[in-house]
Amino acid sequence: MATYGTLAAFATTLGEDDAVVLLLEKTLAEEKETDTLLTEIACNTINFDADNKSQNKE
Repeated sequence: MATYGTLAAFATTLGEDDAVVLLLEKTLAEEKETDTLLTEIACNTINFDADNKSQNKE
């Protein structure tokens, strides 16, 4: 995710077209949204499933 923010800053500094900067910023926002969703899934589902399987083996 840091790469998209850095690229957007570089694009602005280099005077790139606003469309390039907006695309990079949009991609960064999508990456953040995806990260939040995947974290939520892991915390609410996957980790519990793994813990349950681990406890059933004992």
